[in-house]
Amino acid sequence: MEDILASIRKILSEDEDEEPKPAPKKAAAPPPPPPPEPEPEPEPEPEPVFEPEPEPEPEPEEDILELTDSMMLPEEEPEAVFEPEPEPEPEPEAVSWDEPEPEPEPAPFQWDEPEPEPEPEPPPPPPPPPPPPPRMEPEDDDDGLMSRATEAASAAALSQLARTMASDRQLAVGHGAITLEELVRDALKPLLREWIDANLPEIVERLVKQEIQRLVSRSQKF
Repeated sequence: MEDILASIRKILSEDEDEEPKPAPKKAAAPPPPPPPEPEPEPEPEPEPVFEPEPEPEPEPEEDILELTDSMMLPEEEPEAVFEPEPEPEPEPEAVSWDEPEPEPEPAPFQWDEPEPEPEPEPPPPPPPPPPPPPRMEPEDDDDGLMSRATEAASAAALSQLARTMASDRQLAVGHGAITLEELVRDALKPLLREWIDANLPEIVERLVKQEIQRLVSRSQKF
């Protein structure tokens, strides 16, 4: 490279010597920037001798840019300046957004329980049965088997006995071995037997006679 530059310099210097006057410069080139300080050049080697080339025909004058030594030298690359690595920027603090409070869960819908229906009132007790129609008293004749006094006394005694047995049917006596009904039955059984043995034949005979007489008298009327 240095050899080539030296040959170019030599050719340019010869051209300047041959030309009496350089062509006027139309415009001066702007001054080149100041080159960096050159490093000390190594000792130049002996330049080789080249035979001069034939001079070229003069070309129309043009602006010739003069090459100076400073321009011929290769520009040194600026030394790489190691800049300190910039400190990492501090990471921005995480912005703590206030979490929205959770909405309260809606209360479960409660179905209104239907009010319990009022208990039906107990039905009123059935009215007491109407009293039996008044019984037509038979005429004073001998049509009945028993007299009215005997019938009334017997009916009253039997009614009283039925009421007593119905009310005290389950009433236990003593340690609950027998009930009052059984006790009354056992007490009345011998008395009834004696009374029937003493009075039943006479009663039957009398009632049969009365019934026969009633039938005979009725047949005579027809």
